[in-house]
Amino acid sequence: MWRTFVGKFQPLPVPTHHEPQNEQDLESSWDERDTTGIAGMSENATSQVELTKIRDMRKAYIQSKGQENLDEPPLYFRPASPLLAWHRQSDEQRTRQFQIALQLFTSIFGRQVSGQLVTESIHDIKSFAAMASVQLVQAIDSVTQKSLPEKKASVEYMKALRKTETFNALKAIDILSKAPDNLLTILAQQKVHSVLLSAFLTFVEFPSQEFDEPLSQSVASILVISTLTNTLKKLLWRKPAISVLIENDELFALFEVLVIQRSNSLGGDPEELYIWKARALDVIDYVVETTELDIMPYLHSKKCAKLLSDSLGEYLVNGSIDSVHREEGILILRVIVKLIKKSCLMSSMLLDDFKANKIYDTLAMLLVSPPFDEDILTFKYTIISLIEELVFIDKEALAPPEEGTPYQHQDFALPVVGPEHAGALVRNLVACQVLLTALLYPDISNMTLLPGGSNDQEPAPNQFTLTVFSTLLSIIKDHPMNYFLLERLNILSYAIERLDTYYPELQSSVMELFAYVLKDLNYVPFRDLVILSIHFQGTSSPRTTALVCDTVASLLQTSSGFKDVLREVGLIDMFCNMLEELSIVLRETFGSPQFNNRISIVDFGEAFGESKPRKYGIEVVHHFNSIMACLVELLRASRSNIALFQATFRGDLFSLLHYNETREGILRLIVVLIVESYRFILEDKEASIVRSPPSSSSGAVTQKTLSARYQLTQLCEILQSVNRYDFKMKMSILNALNEVFLECPELKDVFREGGGYVSIVSLLIRLEDAYQAID
Repeated sequence: MWRTFVGKFQPLPVPTHHEPQNEQDLESSWDERDTTGIAGMSENATSQVELTKIRDMRKAYIQSKGQENLDEPPLYFRPASPLLAWHRQSDEQRTRQFQIALQLFTSIFGRQVSGQLVTESIHDIKSFAAMASVQLVQAIDSVTQKSLPEKKASVEYMKALRKTETFNALKAIDILSKAPDNLLTILAQQKVHSVLLSAFLTFVEFPSQEFDEPLSQSVASILVISTLTNTLKKLLWRKPAISVLIENDELFALFEVLVIQRSNSLGGDPEELYIWKARALDVIDYVVETTELDIMPYLHSKKCAKLLSDSLGEYLVNGSIDSVHREEGILILRVIVKLIKKSCLMSSMLLDDFKANKIYDTLAMLLVSPPFDEDILTFKYTIISLIEELVFIDKEALAPPEEGTPYQHQDFALPVVGPEHAGALVRNLVACQVLLTALLYPDISNMTLLPGGSNDQEPAPNQFTLTVFSTLLSIIKDHPMNYFLLERLNILSYAIERLDTYYPELQSSVMELFAYVLKDLNYVPFRDLVILSIHFQGTSSPRTTALVCDTVASLLQTSSGFKDVLREVGLIDMFCNMLEELSIVLRETFGSPQFNNRISIVDFGEAFGESKPRKYGIEVVHHFNSIMACLVELLRASRSNIALFQATFRGDLFSLLHYNETREGILRLIVVLIVESYRFILEDKEASIVRSPPSSSSGAVTQKTLSARYQLTQLCEILQSVNRYDFKMKMSILNALNEVFLECPELKDVFREGGGYVSIVSLLIRLEDAYQAID
């Protein structure tokens, strides 16, 4: 055998000079003689200084071995050495020479030098690779042939690999695994990949504490493990190796080892088993990601999807998550995600297999199932992150919805999608349903994956719910088209409907999505706006009402187009009904307002007691000013909205001036009605346009009680009728009148003609000696 392999080593003549040579050409020109070097080394050419340093290192190594002539390398690397000298040596001498050459080879190429030095060192790299393979395989087979129990075999495998000679062969294979396929075929013929994989799988299943026992002339076990893992990563994905593994049905064992559970009778450290499974995942991840061979039909035939899906489901025990082995569950899920990604690029059968085995239902259960302690939350957050990856993976792209909305901007258009956006578009609707399920559970809709849960179930922590929604928000914002692809899931609708049950940070995120859709996408989510109007009706908490009001008011200030949008969804009608209902409820409870004997303190709880069901809640009063701020912005500078309000409202605005809680808000509304309606009259006069009586959607003011003149007169009359000591009421009305004149100076004439100045003088006279009564 030695003569067969070693005899093929033919020394290269010593070059008399170094001709300029392109380093990339050296690394890519692996011809049949393999005279150039290892492909995949650093692209940067090794400088002459570096080569000199490596040669000095080689001399130092030879000196440490006691070789007499330090200027000469070992025989394998010795230029122009007589071939007869090699054949005259004994097997022991040849073995020693090969071990020196092997160690020198791993030392040099372990430093990632370029292929030039390989050209100068080894002429027949194929024979060298074959000899290294034989040495490694024989060392491992020597353990296999003993037919030891697997636990004992694991120890013996490690002892064999820790020997310096065997480790050098392993390291050489690690280096050579970057070579072209013609050289990899030699390694495959020697079954290097099979024996290494067999030893690796034994280590995963039976890690041993004896690995760390000191051995003379041995390598540290952690270095062996690292080199073995890296070698498998670089070797198994290559076509010569992986095709043989599939043909011999050996590849699937790498997936099976992920789902093994350590029996209590075997003992050992569970954490050590997890570490080895993590190494197996590292190998699988690299092989699946890198290989160009379609391995999906093979994995489909082995029912790999069922194996992994069932194993992941086993981490749910009696409706709760198995906290002991949860990290191993993450390893399995990472493999599933990797396989789904690869299946979309190759045969999609494995993608269908995972769906058939209800992998998404399992993921949803893992998210919603207790417990929710800190460690388990970290586990759940990792699942959420992996699900986010799956959202963008599927074999077919989603089609945008064909349904329209009852109202839409004239300039609206769906976002443009180009080839460069493919990776940012949602493709997996079911993965998004998993997140939606986690957001809504246990109050489940028909768009989620699980049946409704028990109301007695422990609710998820606020931070968990926020993380789920933030993930959905991030997905939607990855590309403008994503909102429309996911609109059929009604994510925004469900979130707005449950807004009052969320805590402040989550409420803000929901309103952020709401504003994004209306402003950035220029889209009218008609259904969502209708649902949002619920929070103006006083049935929500003060916090929710304030947030919704502030958000809507901010939107109305940014674009006049939103005024038309909110009118079309019926918000003005809702405000009119609310004001009418509120004035009726207060009149029924406290009587008709008498401004000369005004009630300054009111128990509004009496008006909204449980004995008298009301259409609107008490929060309408508590947040009346915020609600009116929205209505004011809705009416400002909008002829159609002003006209609709005047035609729809049938109540008495001035009755709400009677109460401290509603006075400021109703005065702001009266001011905008006076100013804007009069401006429209002036615009019509200036344009000399004769208009017919306006309809409910456009035109000038027709209702007498809402005309500018009438409302100014009413304010003056209230000023005169209030108690002479009711300074708060008087100051509020005077400030409102001042705002009217600042906004529209033309109204000063209307005020004068209506007797306004007389009212002001009368007010001043009545204030005589009034302050003296205040102590």
